[in-house]
Amino acid sequence: MEYPRIFPKMATFKILQSNIQSLNRNKNELAHELHSRTLDVALLSEIWTNDNTIALSNITGYHKVLKSRQERTGGGVGIFLRDVYNYVPLDLTSSEMLEVIGITIPSCWSQ
Repeated sequence: MEYPRIFPKMATFKILQSNIQSLNRNKNELAHELHSRTLDVALLSEIWTNDNTIALSNITGYHKVLKSRQERTGGGVGIFLRDVYNYVPLDLTSSEMLEVIGITIPSCWSQ
């Protein structure tokens, strides 16, 4: 089945989603997947970071948008976006029951 191109001027947009269960422990494997597959975005849950470890989670060639769980261990969500894209963080409200993070990628719509 052939699907119409939604973004005619874009080639492909590759997305990875992972319950990473510790970004710091699995950062090298994530970086390898991002670079070897030329992924555009990674959506992560269970990043298990805190204010002290977020600074250690940079991946060359990617913007990072991370939100650590406050008050308890575990949890947290994150997005890594190839640095060829601009983005704007979305103002989303999390609760004790739901951790959320989001971005808008204007360049996808304007190419």
